[in-house]
Amino acid sequence: TNLGNAVKGKLPEEICHLTEMRQILLHNNDIQGTIPACFGRFSNIHTLVLYNNHLELPIPDEAIEGWTNLKTLFLNGNKLKGPFPQSLLKLPALEELDLGSNFLTGTFPAFNPDDIPRL
Repeated sequence: TNLGNAVKGKLPEEICHLTEMRQILLHNNDIQGTIPACFGRFSNIHTLVLYNNHLELPIPDEAIEGWTNLKTLFLNGNKLKGPFPQSLLKLPALEELDLGSNFLTGTFPAFNPDDIPRL
């Protein structure tokens, strides 16, 4: 799903009824707020691209725990503030992660590369 450049406001909860989606491409929009917890229903999703919006932390653990097949997560160019979300390191299939151009603080967490062989 790629809704182009016209999406404004918060992500609607209704999107969570589309549980079979494999890709969500909503970059370069004016999406605000946080990722809804119901995004955890997207167990088949492999690509989540939400860069260049106005998204904020936290990313609910309920969402992250459901992303067992997520390979690509692009959240760069948002308004993510605070420490690096540790729960992102628990994504078992993650291969690409971009959090650049945000306001994350602290240092990147120490992790064992053997625990995340694809990242």
